[in-house]
Amino acid sequence: MLFAGLLLGAAACAPTPSTFPVYPAAPGATGPWQAGGAPSTFPVYPAAPGATGPWQAGGVPYGAPGMGGAPAAAPGTGPQQPRVREKVAVLPLDEPRLFRAERAELRHILAWRLATAAPEMEVLPLAEVDAKLRPVSATTGARCAFQDAPIARRVAWQGWLTTELIHVSGTHDDPEALWVQLTERDERPRVTWVAPWNAKLALADRYRASFAALARQPEGSFGLLGMLMGRGDDHGALREGTVTLCEEKLYGACEPHSTAWKDRGAELPACFAGADEVETEVLVSGDAPTPRCEIAGLDAWNGLDGRGGQEEACLCRALTASSAMRIKAGRRTLKIRFEAADLAGKPRPELRVVEVSGSLRGEADWRSVRVEGEGKAKYRSVRRLAVDHLDALAAPLARCAVPAGSVAVAEVEVREDGTVGGARLLTALPKKQDAACVEAALQRGSFTCTGDGKAAQVRVAITWPGAAGNAGAAGNAGAAGDPLGTRY
Repeated sequence: MLFAGLLLGAAACAPTPSTFPVYPAAPGATGPWQAGGAPSTFPVYPAAPGATGPWQAGGVPYGAPGMGGAPAAAPGTGPQQPRVREKVAVLPLDEPRLFRAERAELRHILAWRLATAAPEMEVLPLAEVDAKLRPVSATTGARCAFQDAPIARRVAWQGWLTTELIHVSGTHDDPEALWVQLTERDERPRVTWVAPWNAKLALADRYRASFAALARQPEGSFGLLGMLMGRGDDHGALREGTVTLCEEKLYGACEPHSTAWKDRGAELPACFAGADEVETEVLVSGDAPTPRCEIAGLDAWNGLDGRGGQEEACLCRALTASSAMRIKAGRRTLKIRFEAADLAGKPRPELRVVEVSGSLRGEADWRSVRVEGEGKAKYRSVRRLAVDHLDALAAPLARCAVPAGSVAVAEVEVREDGTVGGARLLTALPKKQDAACVEAALQRGSFTCTGDGKAAQVRVAITWPGAAGNAGAAGNAGAAGDPLGTRY
C-alpha cells in the first residue's frame, strides 16, 4: 500500500443522458448500471467545441450536423489542418479486492469520466484497447504460452497514454486520496487527477465516488511516491498435502480460522495437476445467498479462458462447498500455494538472462537472493536481466541433482507463441545425466509471444546454491567485470 498525503480538489459538470452499453453489474450493485448487459441511461458531459470521437454529447455524435466539426479557417488563411488528439487507453483496474463484474463496470465509468474531463484527448473505445491486451500473437493469433505479462507493456508501443490508479493513504493533515494518472510509454506520468477516498463506503462505491470527484492537477506537481509494502507470514495456515491455504490477514499471520477450510482441503491439490509450483489468491464472499468466488485479478487478458479459468472453476467448486465460506462476513482473500510433492524442501537455483536475441522483451530488475554464510542466512540485492516468467524454471530445475555451487549457461529457443522449441547446455556439467535433466527442465518453460512472429533465443545463466557462498554468483557476475557477458 502506498503512504502519502496531498491536497484534493473536486470537479463538477452538468450531465445530460445518453444510451451507453455496459457490463453486467455485481449482484446487489446499485447505480445507473443494469445487470444482464442491457443498455442503461448514462450521463454524458458536454464535449469541447469541435471535439470528435466515439463519445456523445446530449445523445448526438460529435461532428454530426448541427454540432460543427473542426474550427472554421480564418478568412484568407486557407484550410486548417485538423488537430491530432493524443489517444488514451483506459486499462483494466488492477484491484484484486474487486470481483470481475465490478472491475468491468468501474472501468466503463472511468473511461466516460476521462472523456469528459479531458476533451482535448481521445479516449479509445474499450474494445479497441482489449484487442491489444489479448495474450495472442500479433502475427498468427496463436495463444501465448505465458499470459500474465503486465498489461501496460502490451500497449506500450502503440503510442497511447495509459491509465494508472494509485491509492494514497492519508496522514493526520491530509486525507486518503485516489490518483488517476495518464502515463507515457516510459511510465512517466503526463496528467494527474486527484479525488478524495472515502474509506467508509463499500470498496466499489469508493471508486465510484472518487471517479465522480476527480480534479485535474497542474502538470509537474506530483513526483514519485515512496512505497511501503507489508506481508504476513503463513503461521496458522492450513496445510493439506501439497497445498497451503492462508486466509489473508494484513501485517500478520494467517487468520485463525484458516484451518476451517480443511473440510474441503483434500480436493484442492487436484486443481493443480501437472504443475510444478503455483501461487494464487482467491477472492471469496459468503454474504449473498449464492457464495461468490474468483481468482483475484483473473480476466480474459491473463488466462480466464485458459488454464487460469480451469483452476478457478476447480478451486471455487471446492471452496464454495466448505463450511468456512460463511464463517465470516465480507470479502476475504485466500492465499493458496501448491508445490509438487517431489519438489518439497529442494533449494531453487537462481536464473539470470545473459543475452536475448530476437523480439522477446528483456528488462533489468532487482532480485533479493538468500546467501548462507557463517552459519546464518543473509540476503543480497542482485541486479539482473530477466524476461517474463523466467523464474518459473527454478522449480523444475530443482529436480536436477547438480552439485551445489555449480554454474551453467544454457540456450533456450522460444517459439513465436512463447513455447520452448529446444534447449541445450553451453557449459559442461560433471555428469551426463545432470545435463540431460537440466535440458529437460528448461523444456517446461513458457514465455510471452515474440513481437515479430519469429523464434527468439534466450541465453540463461543458472546457479545452484552452495555453502561456499556461490548462491547468486550468476546474478552478481557484473561486479567482477561480468564474465558471463550480459548484454543489455
